[in-house]
Amino acid sequence: MDTIKINVADFYGIPSYYSVMPECVFLALEKAFINGEQFAIVPTKDFHACVMPIFAKWHEKFVR
Repeated sequence: MDTIKINVADFYGIPSYYSVMPECVFLALEKAFINGEQFAIVPTKDFHACVMPIFAKWHEKFVR
């Protein structure tokens, strides 16, 4: 399984991301946050499933 290291501060604690965030990504971010870690390791496919809708929302809000 391919994984990616993501910065916890970029994704955890931002409620608007939670509706599109797969549970495994949220749980990895939460665990890293609780443990005081800067990064979380998550499956690449699940991270992409999270990021694409976030980018689409951003694009709709700021680019139009």
